[in-house]
Amino acid sequence: MKIATGALLLTTVALWGGPAEPTALQLTSGNTALLFGGTDAEGGIGDWYVSNGVVEAIIDNVGTAQDLVPLLGAGAPPIQSEINFTGGTFIDLGRVGENDDQLPQMFTVGGLSTSNFLLYDTIGAVGSDTIRVSGTILFPPTSTRQNPCLTVVTDYTAAGSNPFLTVTSTATNGCGANLANFGGFLDVFIWTLRGLIPFSGGGAPPPGGKGFNHPVLNLANPLLAVELPTFMAAPGLVVPADGIMDTANNTTSGEVSYGLLGVEVAVDPDGPGGSAPTVTPVDSLFGVSSTLVTALGNFPVSDGTPAGGTLTYTRRLYVGTHNDVRSAANGMIGALASRIPFSTGTISGNVDAADAANVEATILITRIGRCQANSSLSCKTNAACGSSGPCADPVPTPGQAVNSALSQVRTDAFGAFSGVVLPQGDYELRVSSAERDDVVVSPVVVGSGNTAVTIPPLSARGTVVFTVREKTKGTPLIPAKLTFKGVSPTLDPGFHKDLSATLGGQDILPETFGGTQSGTTGDAAGQGNVVYTASGSGGIQLRPGTYDVYASRGMEYSVARKQIQVASGGVATGDFELKRVVQTPNAVSADFHVHSGRSLDASAPLRDRVKAFAAEGVEVMVSSDHDKHVDYAPIISTLGLSSRMRSIIGNEMTGSVPNPPAFPNSIGHINAWPLPLNKDEARDGAIQDEFVAPNFVFKRLRDQGAEVIQYNHPRAGVSGLTSIGIFNNIGCNRCANSIDAPCNVDTDCPASPPPQDCTCVGYQPDRPISMAPNEILLDDGVQGPGSPANPDGLTNLDFDVMEVANGAKDSDFKALRQMRRDWLSLLSQGIFKPASGVSDSHRITVEHAGWARTYVVGVGDDPAALNVTAFDAQVRAGSMVVAAGPYIEFTVRPQKGAVGGLGQLVNGSPNGKVTLRIGVRSAAWVPVEEVRVIANGFVVAAFDSTTTPAVRPVPSDFQSTVDTVRFSAELSMTVAADTYFIVEAGPKIPSNINTRPVPPPIVDIIEPDVVPIAITNPIFVDRNGNGVFEPPGLPVMMAGNTLGEQPVLAGSGGIWERLWQGLGRLASRLRGEAVAEQAPGQMTGVSKEEKAEAIKKGEYFPLHEFSIPPDVVEQARRAAEAAQQATPQGGPKSPPGK
Repeated sequence: MKIATGALLLTTVALWGGPAEPTALQLTSGNTALLFGGTDAEGGIGDWYVSNGVVEAIIDNVGTAQDLVPLLGAGAPPIQSEINFTGGTFIDLGRVGENDDQLPQMFTVGGLSTSNFLLYDTIGAVGSDTIRVSGTILFPPTSTRQNPCLTVVTDYTAAGSNPFLTVTSTATNGCGANLANFGGFLDVFIWTLRGLIPFSGGGAPPPGGKGFNHPVLNLANPLLAVELPTFMAAPGLVVPADGIMDTANNTTSGEVSYGLLGVEVAVDPDGPGGSAPTVTPVDSLFGVSSTLVTALGNFPVSDGTPAGGTLTYTRRLYVGTHNDVRSAANGMIGALASRIPFSTGTISGNVDAADAANVEATILITRIGRCQANSSLSCKTNAACGSSGPCADPVPTPGQAVNSALSQVRTDAFGAFSGVVLPQGDYELRVSSAERDDVVVSPVVVGSGNTAVTIPPLSARGTVVFTVREKTKGTPLIPAKLTFKGVSPTLDPGFHKDLSATLGGQDILPETFGGTQSGTTGDAAGQGNVVYTASGSGGIQLRPGTYDVYASRGMEYSVARKQIQVASGGVATGDFELKRVVQTPNAVSADFHVHSGRSLDASAPLRDRVKAFAAEGVEVMVSSDHDKHVDYAPIISTLGLSSRMRSIIGNEMTGSVPNPPAFPNSIGHINAWPLPLNKDEARDGAIQDEFVAPNFVFKRLRDQGAEVIQYNHPRAGVSGLTSIGIFNNIGCNRCANSIDAPCNVDTDCPASPPPQDCTCVGYQPDRPISMAPNEILLDDGVQGPGSPANPDGLTNLDFDVMEVANGAKDSDFKALRQMRRDWLSLLSQGIFKPASGVSDSHRITVEHAGWARTYVVGVGDDPAALNVTAFDAQVRAGSMVVAAGPYIEFTVRPQKGAVGGLGQLVNGSPNGKVTLRIGVRSAAWVPVEEVRVIANGFVVAAFDSTTTPAVRPVPSDFQSTVDTVRFSAELSMTVAADTYFIVEAGPKIPSNINTRPVPPPIVDIIEPDVVPIAITNPIFVDRNGNGVFEPPGLPVMMAGNTLGEQPVLAGSGGIWERLWQGLGRLASRLRGEAVAEQAPGQMTGVSKEEKAEAIKKGEYFPLHEFSIPPDVVEQARRAAEAAQQATPQGGPKSPPGK
């Protein structure tokens, strides 16, 4: 790392942790008091701090991965945080003393492509108020990693007492030719679908003023996604009342809001010292924005950057004091008003309701017009005026237009708001408060000075007071979940909903972002139509109406339903009793994949996260926040749940950066635990995880003490910014229609059959691990094949466990089936990676806590007394059941010898006879359609309601607390060769992998979209008695119960013996390369069609491929000019009378 020269001002640190004066320095062990908290705080020793005493920021360090220098020398990759290729980016940003960082990351790209990353290699402090980073810009084919010619210097400055940091980036063109398409910069903010919601404020619709309603990216017509707002804001989601967010430092998260405002762009054709630059104010931003990614910057300079010249873009990043747009927008609107200019005023008011005074609410502010032929009529569109049109702005204001969102206000706890700065003119105010009807106030005429707004009372709410007790001795209160379903015409409630936001016109359910709606009594945490309680009692407020209320506590318990009528201003009661009906002796339920607001792509408070898992009956939570170490134990203790739950510190290592040629997408996501919590280190001690192969990640995790390493969702496909499934991401630079054909571009592939696509073809389950492309899993190169070997001898296959069930919804079922086939492929080759089931839950609701989960068997059933080392040993041994509804007990008993349990090797009898003992149980609300037996990769028996033995139906009363046995059988059989057995219970598997099973009705109410399923880990039978399991080899046939694999039913002894003899002969023949030679393979990676569909849904942003075409820039330029010409210049007119 190169440290730039310049004065490092070491200031006195105040007792409260903030700087006493402007400060710019590197963080060391001697000044860690400068570190600050928040939901997304990542900074640590080695990073860089800048502050003016009002706002503070941490820039991640620039340098080289030192543990790779001995192996790679000068070729060692850079260190970095999250998404950008290098350090030198905003990772933490807040107000001094507030511990309010809620910003995942902001980094900058050059030109019109989000793949034109800025690669910083130098960092240092300049004076007392600036951190400077410098490096090069990727701008292929002109400026590349190998031949960089476009350099960059970025300054992060905290000056005076400003509530913002000034960011100035200067590009210098040393490429010897004019770069016509390098016209500026884009600042990229990563929101990741479940985090902060960006707000595009001001501008002329359609490209401006979209507020919280954004279009989805359309690659066929990118112009539809282009936005030109006057500013961007992003209010925070978490408040101090949500509880401790940083357990290492025992701090809550303060409120915050972020704002981006362009200042100017300057082009100097001959660089410093020559002719004066051409300076243009940046009065509106340009780019794209959504709940996944915002990439906004200056409108591109039309002629680009000349050879030898420079382009400098200056912008401000504001930091507001509250979780609303207003707290950041006030300063930005004021700055624009002085620059353009235009006149402003303010508004104030108070919100009451019919049943209560001083009600906290959110107010969305939209600029409106008046019908030209009838000025008494307010309007947003010409159509609204009819014959009285057109709709015109009564106070024409440069940069603002009718029907553009201007701001959003969150009142204080007592319903008051004031000092909201707006350009003078007419506005509509939409007032929203959780579980009350919206009120619209229009027109509100803003003139000079303050306008007091009178808001009609909001509708009244009622209250439901509840208790949930366990049907056992003493009927104690228990953690539980209440699901509210409106009885027609009453709608389902929307607890915590006081804001509307859409993506492509679809509701993004903003009520599920952040925390919960608290009740006025007891412990009630509401979100969506669900209320969680850790204590078992509380009260929640909601709209009057009739509701069916379902009380539940996860898959081991019964459910209870009561119909409750809620009157306006009234109090209704609901007392419920639940019984534990599914016993899981000597086992604890665990979720190895849990996210909170400490992840960059989540915003759930830790307290609510724990409540949700407690309510679902999960006993062990392994924290797996993205690239952070988090400990839930203090939260569990504070909630009084230590006797019911246990926390283990883990980390989801999150591969996000391409590492070609071996891993041009990413290496996916990897969990590990237990891990240390180092509060002064970056990301609380999480490892670096980019630019290396999986095997080196394993080394880093083992060096930290990890006892279990789990590969997460290997078939997850594209999500967020890249493809995150490792089994999707191998076999790259191959043709989708001929997977052994190498390629560099699509046209290298055969023209037919379609698709003609040079891509990553994925893991091939019908090929042995030693055959391409699977053999990369056996590679030990620290950066991929051909690179130096892992010093610990680890390969990419040296993990312990793999997620087979990630989630349990119908939409997760295709990935489950793909993973099931991959897992069996490995098993049949003697590669045992025990299967786990997880929820991967990010929000409090939607991704259901503990659905799926993993039961770890053989560790006792008291989480308070859990021995973590023994627990981890059982996980590695495969003593686990994957469950999302049913619970399976399964053993194998030889004719002589000890009974074998999950993950164990059973010594076979001389005659090959064994007995499979299978028991499947579920609560009355969880049906099981089919039970299957898998042997050596084949479905060899399937049982349903028509077979003998039969799968039993659930009771007619879903609230029943008896009759939990769905299947019970002892199956005697003879094996002719070493055999592994697995048992599954759940729905019948459709023949088409794209066909989703249907969630059962009651399950669909309590756990929406969940399909109940359970899968055991294998039990291995050592038929020949040599003490080892000799795998059968390939193939495996697990696509479904197709005609080629009809189930063989129990009770047909002769058939069973002939079947197993046949399987033994088959296994002895079909092994290794002999099978592979007959396996042509098929595309199992992520297809172009799947990527396009994910983009269309707004679930995927192709960060490393996206660019805005130059013709789209010109179209947007013409649209902006037309809008500007339509707006009278020279300042606004006086507003009409109120």
